[in-house]
Amino acid sequence: MEKWMFRSVPVRAARSGRAFRGMVRDRMAIVGKCFDAWKSNCFDSLGHHVDPAVEVDWSQSLAPYRGIYSGHAGWQHLFDEIRAPFEHVSAEPDGFVVAGQHIAVPNTTRMRGRDGVEVVARCTFVFTFRGVKLVRLRLYQREAEALAAIGVERA
Repeated sequence: MEKWMFRSVPVRAARSGRAFRGMVRDRMAIVGKCFDAWKSNCFDSLGHHVDPAVEVDWSQSLAPYRGIYSGHAGWQHLFDEIRAPFEHVSAEPDGFVVAGQHIAVPNTTRMRGRDGVEVVARCTFVFTFRGVKLVRLRLYQREAEALAAIGVERA
């Protein structure tokens, strides 16, 4: 089940309703490409959608790779580290919450190790955009914290 929540856009920021909806659609497509890249381990395909100075904030991670990673190299390093011990990785969005330049995505990640051990993790990612460039990706352990961070009250 997908949930969509759209907040009001300040008049000064809205060029037109159509332009805003188009930008949201483009941003949602980029988020989808990020999930596809994670499954296929093909992050190179995201290069033109991700700002060269992207910040990937994994400081709330419970895993050993907790920290903040910068730029395309940092992005690639983090996701290489996460994927290394697993032969299969997939993540499925459980919904989308759009608020201004942010898209919060509660998700479920499933990973299977080389010895068959399966891991299931749930978290919420917040994708932050400038125009249609991804400038920040942040991990939250709790959906309510992610929504509060982007100014959305839990429904």
